[in-house]
Amino acid sequence: MIRLNISRACPAVAALALVATLTSGCSTFSDNNVAADVDGRILTIDELNLIAADFPKLLNDPAVGVDEFGEFKGDDLRNVLTRWVQSASLLNELDNRGIVIDDSKRADAAAQYSSTDAATWSQLSPPTQDFLVDYTVGRTTLIEDPSLVTDDKVAAAYEAGVGVSGVLCIRIMAFETEADAASVKAELDGGADFGQLANDHPLEPSAEPNDGVFLDQQSGSQCLAAANFGVLAQAVATTPVGESTEPLVLDSFYFLVLQRPFDEVSADARALIAPTIAEPALTELLTNAQVSIDSRYGMWDTDTGTVVPTR
Repeated sequence: MIRLNISRACPAVAALALVATLTSGCSTFSDNNVAADVDGRILTIDELNLIAADFPKLLNDPAVGVDEFGEFKGDDLRNVLTRWVQSASLLNELDNRGIVIDDSKRADAAAQYSSTDAATWSQLSPPTQDFLVDYTVGRTTLIEDPSLVTDDKVAAAYEAGVGVSGVLCIRIMAFETEADAASVKAELDGGADFGQLANDHPLEPSAEPNDGVFLDQQSGSQCLAAANFGVLAQAVATTPVGESTEPLVLDSFYFLVLQRPFDEVSADARALIAPTIAEPALTELLTNAQVSIDSRYGMWDTDTGTVVPTR
């Protein structure tokens, strides 16, 4: 199901993540056709109403969006406007950087949403589909810009350890006895190559030798979210990058694990690390946006980065 969480100040549709501390210039205005203006990027009132009408579909909650009289609730309209302002700000920043989002990226994002929940996606209005795609592609494209999240920053986070980077990019080997694991650990301490030894002690004996590289089974990535592998993450967290852990006991087997050097996994590591460390950079880049909201809906609050009731 495609979901959008409007009650916790962040859209939670697939890859969407809120730039929660967005700040900007703000003003209110009244226009018969315009609900919001972000540095010249316009959301019409008709578009706002269409997006707001889609929120019950995104949340699978028919009570969201309208009151008992069938009128759109003020808080829900302001939540819609907040998300749209953030999306528009991302697109404007790309324009300022001279970065063009090609049609294929938009098509890929739309296809991803459709594959998640084709029935819901097909029911969304074009403005809602465009809004979701703009946010996702805009944010992803900015994060991919090496001037926003530099390779040095990603490398530094990785080298600081799994507790900072949040990623596992490991080689691993398995043993039936602690003595065997300890014997191979001694070889490693003597300078033996982990990858070569891992081929002799694989996790899956029938698999093709791959130097013990542990891959994400769904994506094939060489790096995985550490939060999903707590025991392994804890083991490498106390071991320097590029060195083997002590024998680790799991399900009656013994394992040796090595967090690989960054230069071996830089591309896959960046894909997981960059979104985490990009938030401060995104917030800083968006501080100069000029936001105007139709006063009938509210005003842009620079402290919270949200549309609030007009005071």
